[in-house]
Amino acid sequence: MAEFHMNVSVVGRRDGASAVAGAAYISRSRIMDERTGLVRDYRRCHRHERLVADLGVSLPPQAPARWLDRAALWNEVERAEASASAQLCRRVEVALPVELDRAAQLGLAREIVGYYTGQGMVVDACVHDALDGHNPHLHMLMPLRPCDGDGF
Repeated sequence: MAEFHMNVSVVGRRDGASAVAGAAYISRSRIMDERTGLVRDYRRCHRHERLVADLGVSLPPQAPARWLDRAALWNEVERAEASASAQLCRRVEVALPVELDRAAQLGLAREIVGYYTGQGMVVDACVHDALDGHNPHLHMLMPLRPCDGDGF
């Protein structure tokens, strides 16, 4: 029987974290952090799990279309927060039932993302799994600031 697991935390600079680094990590990609000038490259970083699906950035109707570009979104989040102790985004990890086949897991992940987008939130999401297929989980990053057609 599936056991539910969900972890929610806030990405903050006080902890040395970066929204750009978080987005590069969940998508296993390379993104330039314009605020710091660092390149965040997670394309080959993990040997214990793999990227199953990049669900991309999902936007509510009021969000600007430019945020469909992951790098543009998270660099804008970083620019919107000037404080050295700024809180940047929510980081949510949700276990997906191993009893479901991959298509059903991805369908459930998309449903979860759709729920948050329907609440007016911007969601960047990817699905990961352990190499042995026994730990499917959804990663989501969501900016903390509300948005409109102009941005934050």
